[in-house]
Amino acid sequence: MDINEFLTEIYTDAQHNPFPFSLERTLAQYIYDATDETSKTLETGAGLSTVIFALKGTQHTCVTPDKNAVVNMLAYCKQKNISVERIDFQIQRSEDALPHLQLKDLDLVLIDGRHAFPTPFIDWYYASSGLKNGGILIIDDTNVWTGKILEEFLCLEAEWQLVKRIRERAVIFIKKAGGGHAKEFHQQPFVMLKSVSQDAGIPCCWRAAHQALGLLYNGKILTLIQKIIYRIRLYYYYGPQRQKKHK
Repeated sequence: MDINEFLTEIYTDAQHNPFPFSLERTLAQYIYDATDETSKTLETGAGLSTVIFALKGTQHTCVTPDKNAVVNMLAYCKQKNISVERIDFQIQRSEDALPHLQLKDLDLVLIDGRHAFPTPFIDWYYASSGLKNGGILIIDDTNVWTGKILEEFLCLEAEWQLVKRIRERAVIFIKKAGGGHAKEFHQQPFVMLKSVSQDAGIPCCWRAAHQALGLLYNGKILTLIQKIIYRIRLYYYYGPQRQKKHK
């Protein structure tokens, strides 16, 4: 099947689209171009992306608890004469399936399953361990808070290189090195920047001062006051003195 005809059919006939939560077309094309029959791939979630992996004949693992989505996808592939012989369907929640799968030398991982906290982070933790150096990590639906936080975290990690953002809906990273899961919190720049405790380190103070000066410069006094009150409340509940009381 020609990919352009396939995508045009999917994206122009919304009424009869069998995949209600389709990928951005740019992302669908990227996945198609980045894989071939030698690729080992994995996704959390199922739908249009699964069909694309089937079209390219990758050695693919699809992890989803949605049995109906798999049935619909299989029916579509049968109708279009698309082989699914190389797809291993794991019909269960990703947090249950991923820890027990033998994930190794993956070329591409797509995180597009359940977006509720903390599932995307669990999916990344286990799936990225099996992604080889130089492999591709795609996080879909970064317009959802959980996806956005994961994107922001990885942007500051030396082991990951941001390749492309797709309309604030998805991001593509390249894995440069392993070993990131062994880090302590103070070795993770994003955690340090977002920490509210003074014990977390100086970078947090510099960031807060920079934001405060920016608000003053732009005349956003009320916003600055609200942020100060918010930080005071955070410090009261989570600050060093409060922590010492519970030791």
